[in-house]
Amino acid sequence: MTSTNLANKGVITVAMSYMQVFEAVAIAIVTCVMNAQAVTTKDDTQSAFLNPPNAYRPTVRYWLPDASISMDVLQSDIDDLAKAGMGGFEFLPFYLYGLPNPNGPPPTDWNKFGYGTPAYKRVFNAAIEASEKNKLLMSFAIGANQGQGSPAKMESKGLAKELALASVVVPSGGKFSGNLPLPPDQALGEMTVTSFMHKTEHRIEQKLVAVVAAKIERGKFTNAPLVLLLMGNCVVDISNYSNSFLSTSIPMNNTYLDESSLVVITSKVKDGKLDYQPPSSGNWQIFAFYERYTNQKSCTGAPIPDSIIGNGSWVVDHFSKSGAQVTTDFIDENILDSSNQKALANIGQYAWEDSMEMYAPAFWTPDFLAEFRARRKYDLTKYLPVLFNGDNVWGQILPPYGNRTYIGGGSDGGQGVNDDYRTTLTELNQRYIQHMQDWSHQKGLEFSNQPAYNLPIDMAAQIPFVDTPETESLGFPTIDLLRRFTGPAHMAQKTVISSETGALTVNSSAYSQTIPELLVFVNEQLVTGVNMFVLHGTPYSGDYSQTTWPSYTPFFYNVPEMHSRCLPAWGSYKYSMDYIARNSLISQTGTARIDLAFLNDAMAFGLKSAPIELTTELASAGFSYEYIGPTNLDLKSANVQNKLLSPQGPAFRALVIDGEGAYPYEVLSKLEGYANDGFPIVFLNSVPTNVSGACLPPCNVKNFQMRFKKLVSQYPDTVKIASSYSTILRALSMVGVKPRIAFTNGSWYHSLWKSAQDSKVDYVYFYNINQTAEATFTIELPEIRYPFKLNAWTGAYSPIVDFKRDRAKIIMTIALPKDATTIIAFAKNQVFNGQRSPEVSVVKTGENILGFDCKNGMIIAKATGDSSVTLSTGDEITVRAKANAPSTLQKWDVVIEDWHPTSNISSTVTEITNHTILETELKPWTEYNLPNVSGIGHYSTSFTLSTVDAILSLGPIQNTVRVYLNGHELPPVDLFNAVIDISKYSRVGVNQLQIDVSTTLFNAAKSRSSTIKTAGTPASLANPRLAESVPSVKYGLLGPVTITPYKPTRVA
Repeated sequence: MTSTNLANKGVITVAMSYMQVFEAVAIAIVTCVMNAQAVTTKDDTQSAFLNPPNAYRPTVRYWLPDASISMDVLQSDIDDLAKAGMGGFEFLPFYLYGLPNPNGPPPTDWNKFGYGTPAYKRVFNAAIEASEKNKLLMSFAIGANQGQGSPAKMESKGLAKELALASVVVPSGGKFSGNLPLPPDQALGEMTVTSFMHKTEHRIEQKLVAVVAAKIERGKFTNAPLVLLLMGNCVVDISNYSNSFLSTSIPMNNTYLDESSLVVITSKVKDGKLDYQPPSSGNWQIFAFYERYTNQKSCTGAPIPDSIIGNGSWVVDHFSKSGAQVTTDFIDENILDSSNQKALANIGQYAWEDSMEMYAPAFWTPDFLAEFRARRKYDLTKYLPVLFNGDNVWGQILPPYGNRTYIGGGSDGGQGVNDDYRTTLTELNQRYIQHMQDWSHQKGLEFSNQPAYNLPIDMAAQIPFVDTPETESLGFPTIDLLRRFTGPAHMAQKTVISSETGALTVNSSAYSQTIPELLVFVNEQLVTGVNMFVLHGTPYSGDYSQTTWPSYTPFFYNVPEMHSRCLPAWGSYKYSMDYIARNSLISQTGTARIDLAFLNDAMAFGLKSAPIELTTELASAGFSYEYIGPTNLDLKSANVQNKLLSPQGPAFRALVIDGEGAYPYEVLSKLEGYANDGFPIVFLNSVPTNVSGACLPPCNVKNFQMRFKKLVSQYPDTVKIASSYSTILRALSMVGVKPRIAFTNGSWYHSLWKSAQDSKVDYVYFYNINQTAEATFTIELPEIRYPFKLNAWTGAYSPIVDFKRDRAKIIMTIALPKDATTIIAFAKNQVFNGQRSPEVSVVKTGENILGFDCKNGMIIAKATGDSSVTLSTGDEITVRAKANAPSTLQKWDVVIEDWHPTSNISSTVTEITNHTILETELKPWTEYNLPNVSGIGHYSTSFTLSTVDAILSLGPIQNTVRVYLNGHELPPVDLFNAVIDISKYSRVGVNQLQIDVSTTLFNAAKSRSSTIKTAGTPASLANPRLAESVPSVKYGLLGPVTITPYKPTRVA
């Protein structure tokens, strides 16, 4: 589309279907890619970087409403994913997020169209066929909704169990005689999760496990404020925020028990009755513990089910093999067969489970007490009262029964017992994972899950245990939190670390997320080592019951994003998907090298970020760091060689240990061995004094403390104490630890070092989280290396010519705008992937130099005026150049595609109406009196050049952009640094420029929020952020768009 025919459209409106536009765009993209593939490349790495295979490309979570959908539309959706540059998809039977709070019946008949029905199997097979056709990788959820459950007979073997509690206080001098108390069906703590989980249902069977009595040492009643934000799948304590909408004051009783009085009195129970006289005066408490099924569904069934399948799915036991077998047996019997299994073996990637969204007052499995005794070497029974303090429930927020019980008498309050409970849960969860992995491998697949997510399980222990562990940007929203996930993965030498990327549940809505916002999530994760991205997500795009334009919208308009044909940006997705894929390829190719490991004592999932001052101080000095757990020191890779921990993995240079944490007694001998091998250790605040778990012989607390102190005195050169976070850098310097990359001018970027397996190249990924700035760094390399830039937006390699060399060190300055990234390869050979590094480098640059090119070994300066450069030989080169001054392009012809529903809003088909504005300055669409319009803006203008050499700058890009010059589409544009050298496409004289920018669908959706709906729920009712009164986003190309001519001048 040229500027001429755009202008000729005048002011008439033109309606066309979305598919006409998308098909035209897809053809253009495929042609461009085919042309790119035709270029001769020097080796497989360069070819793969130019056009990454599907294994490195982003996948999407595909939300299937239910099995009533059109299989033709399903297959068309999957065709679209391939055209948009995706490498595959996760097939998720969504069922309205399991419909945890139904206000009415499901939209369709889930007896007929539910998970596991013959209709579902037909849809599943259609997805396999489309995946085969498009050569996409297919993963699938192991159950409906998040995959936690399976259809089964209620209260049958393998379904989830819990330990429930009922108690009664016997006043001093009193006696208990009568029926044992029974626990309520729903614990008080369940209120924290029922906005997005199913409520537990009435239990038929309750098995008495134990009765324990204890004397109350003291009690403390508090009126504890509980402020929670409940939305989506996220429970967040927002006590410090003023805009919370749920504030509840909950009475909380903290009870301390006399440990010497704890006694198991189960044998005194006869036919459900107990007669018990406490042996001494004082108030006593009797605790009755029951094993029972949680009776929690993961997916609602039909209102009047006609079968086990029609009744929906029950959460399965995640701490036993039998729980996993319920899931896999159902899939084997109802979904897989010899034909589709053969296909899955070819195109299948993962059997996959999402975050474990299930509730229990205390998670349990039938053999828990026996397994605990065998693994921890003592009987848990009399200590059961202390398990219900809030640390052992989903999210670790509210005690399940509103009370906290501790062991008094100056002990640890029962913390050691809780540590051991969580350690045992962690180990028993591995039985579940192991069966899932064995079953997946038999199918030619791997298993992936989000380990420990929100459960009282040691995440660091589970990550190495899973084929491909998956994190997510929602639950790990900062770089520091992500490093708590990637550290164990790197220790376990995981090649692939996956992430569910892009979801938001706070201050968010569907149809509002821009591509740059999505890529910020990606960039932050890349710098921590995450290297496979599952975008959240792609909805079924066809018509669905009680659903209107623009599309079936999961999470009822609250959670972004709907990555599909309904978005105006969809035709330009491939460029951003290529960018993600190229970064993932480099990250998966190499081994991460990390400077520091922080030993994390956190046993449960609950995560805490380090102080921002520490993360900034470490990063500004150049240090990369991660967190590992005590169990990670048991991995085969956790040895020390040449003063490096895990030398074949992250090769940590030092270990930092928080002295205020609690650690297993067995860790001490590991640390003593490391210190003896000369490995640097820094204790934060003090040496540790607390042992995690119950300290039973040979464990001895005093011996534990003494040996830690001895480490400091015995190895004074390599073991130090940092008195606070602010002194860590000084302590590291004292033990001789330096970062691999050191920043020197006050500006800094986050970085991730990746070493190729063949040792011929090291890659460093830089990400600027700060405002635009130049950063100068010194990188310490194993030998003489040659730097090359890898452009993840275009797939191009190019030698870097402006740097200083100090033997095996390189000093370099780079400039990145905020949120931008770059990859620099430090190659062993001077010729790298067909590109040759020059014999000399530029070590100093004067003014008026925009940058350098290297062509056939020659260094070319892009000069806008007279200047000088100094070479590594010492020669100073004078640059004589005269170029026209930069100019701003002022007048534009604009055609705005207005994406909107057809006259039948129940149809998900998009209609496009064009609005044309001639000879206008760049301004928001709201100023064109188009406040409710979303779509694509086509901007055209012309400019004149006296020479072909020039730089085009587009200004900030809101969403996506495509640029055409003289009828040729330019290479993809860096969305965070939209600057392009147009010399290969420009001409002397008049040049025709067209810039196409897309928007989100937010303005179009919110302006119709009272009429658009999903499964009968209007958008305006579901999410007030989509109300028609919400201000419109100021869309458009806002510029300034400038042309900067330059003169190419050879300097070496």
